[in-house]
Amino acid sequence: MHNKLVMIEGRNDVYELTPLSYFVETCRCHKRITTNYRIFTPYVGLSDESLPTNASKMDGMLPYLLNDLALTCCKTCKLHGKSYVDFNLNGKNQPAMQKSPREVKSQIDDYVDLSFPIYGWTWLKVYEGYYRYIPLVQSPGIAYIVIMDDSIGPAEKMFKSILELWSYLALTLLLAAVAGIIGWFLVSWSFLFDCASQV
Repeated sequence: MHNKLVMIEGRNDVYELTPLSYFVETCRCHKRITTNYRIFTPYVGLSDESLPTNASKMDGMLPYLLNDLALTCCKTCKLHGKSYVDFNLNGKNQPAMQKSPREVKSQIDDYVDLSFPIYGWTWLKVYEGYYRYIPLVQSPGIAYIVIMDDSIGPAEKMFKSILELWSYLALTLLLAAVAGIIGWFLVSWSFLFDCASQV
């Protein structure tokens, strides 16, 4: 709870009241924390995509982290109890899950509390010049390990690689033929001179 000092003063033409001071408690967060996100594994995923989205069906590191942050940071409020992260609807009561990064960025506004995943860097404090940006997960970059289907045999691979190099093979054969013709002329020419000198 946040304790705030509220001072009440009253005054009119006839009476002047002494100021009264009260401490009042306010809630740190709203009961429902709205979201705007897209599926991007391993950060955000669904454990079963055929079922409607809610906190129990969310998978990935960001939904767990955000649920934990909501409980830790917002605490329990006497007015509405515990706060929760709504993964179903955004602040406009439209679906919170978007299909692309562009759609997520287009839904960032004052009605949505949390939008993720959004690319940024460690020193970024303000997003789009207005919205607060908090980096939660740091990544050095993306590396994909892809296992290719290796149903092609080694002989077929060699034959395909030779076909891809046909122009180099043709040039090599042409140069060998030109060298052979030049060699034949030289041998023939020298044979003619040898024969002529013996006569």
